[in-house]
Amino acid sequence: DKSTWEQFYGGKESGSKFDWFVDYQHLKTYIKPWIVSNCRPDFAVLDLGCGISDIGAQVFLDLLNQTGKVDCVDFSETAIRMMQHKYQHLTNNPHSKISYICADATSLPFANNKYHMVLDKGTLDAAIRHQRGEIIGQEIVTEALRVMACPSKLIQISDEDPDSRLQFLYHCCNIYRRKTKLYTTVVTFQELGTFNGIEYLMYSIEKRLA
Repeated sequence: DKSTWEQFYGGKESGSKFDWFVDYQHLKTYIKPWIVSNCRPDFAVLDLGCGISDIGAQVFLDLLNQTGKVDCVDFSETAIRMMQHKYQHLTNNPHSKISYICADATSLPFANNKYHMVLDKGTLDAAIRHQRGEIIGQEIVTEALRVMACPSKLIQISDEDPDSRLQFLYHCCNIYRRKTKLYTTVVTFQELGTFNGIEYLMYSIEKRLA
């Protein structure tokens, strides 16, 4: 529910950050190889459901060395305002291509085949707990696949068991491929380890030409 998240972020101090599951330093180890091996001047990253995490800005400053583009989206207007203010020195710089945009992950305001990497750190996990969670989750994944370039990779950080998540992702990929015959998808996962007593995993969908 959107009002819940507005209230949640409204209770956070200006300039603060909140990371679901793992922080940037843990995530960097796993996403850096793909970015380095596929990096190009127009390399574009989408941080899906960014909240008030610094992940998007850190990817832009550290891994992309302030080249390429990073778009961070969330449907919470409060979270986006906080991040726009926090990183105004970047977002107001005409040479910096990083943006914080209020948008719904189920209906993204972006063109097809735009991003080389999409990061989802807890967004799907939160969505599938909704009463219409399965439908919303399918919309999130298929919409992410729509805006992904080729080749590209969707990265999801989750604490959900592989038996459940993998079948869900396979199903979402099948839905997407029925809409277009141009692409194929490869779903994989790996364990990230235990943080604060909870075991986390990284699921990925690589989008390729068929």
